[in-house]
Amino acid sequence: MTQADADRLAELNEQESRFVVDSFDHEAGWRLGTLMVEGALRDKLPIIIDTRRPGVVLFRSALAGVTCGYCGPTTTPSSTIHTAGCRSACSW
Repeated sequence: MTQADADRLAELNEQESRFVVDSFDHEAGWRLGTLMVEGALRDKLPIIIDTRRPGVVLFRSALAGVTCGYCGPTTTPSSTIHTAGCRSACSW
């Protein structure tokens, strides 16, 4: 792992520690996904946004520039989260 990767991972861990919500329902998932799409479109990012609760996809969007090869990897992190109860950067 490069120093830039380590710095980015530390930043993401810090952000994750601040991102705590009391509840997360279908409406919250839709709103979060919509806000993320707006930011990604503004910044012209070719990304997939996949917002879930256990067993339910609340929001999913693949923006321009994403290829089919990107679609499968979204299931591995979410499976890890649902199984382990937390995200795993190593599984991505």
